[in-house]
Amino acid sequence: AGDNLIKYVEVTADSDLPSWKDSHPCKVTTETSAAEWPTVSASEALSGGIRADYKVWYAQPVKINKSLKKRVDVCYSNSKTPTYYFKVGVVKTADHFAIASKFPAHHDISNTVNKSTVKYAGAEGSFTLFSGISGTTRGPYDANPFSGKAMAYFMSYDRER
Repeated sequence: AGDNLIKYVEVTADSDLPSWKDSHPCKVTTETSAAEWPTVSASEALSGGIRADYKVWYAQPVKINKSLKKRVDVCYSNSKTPTYYFKVGVVKTADHFAIASKFPAHHDISNTVNKSTVKYAGAEGSFTLFSGISGTTRGPYDANPFSGKAMAYFMSYDRER
């Protein structure tokens, strides 16, 4: 049936132990606070579905609140009242962010909205931030899109003291 759960735990020195070991983090660690579920009870109530060949938790996706180059282990239980979880994978955050040198990122000579990146205070410019870069191609489109709200501060690095 659809009675199954996942949880996310911090990576530790014991993360690579065999999942049957009693000291494996999936068995002894509570879910990391970096896993932000849409509701408080979502991590304890959402099922990955009834299929045996794969599970999907997309109705209310979790957000992993980690900085660049961080990892969390993914633990799975085949029960809504788990006696244990076992490791099924790792979530790795992006290695880099990419900033475009102009907007739109693909410069088009016929497009009248082409703008260079912000260079001077009081002058027109753009700031385009692509989602995280994690692939070997280092292309700006190789990762998931941003989700949630964010804020950016711009400060001049050449201002007087």
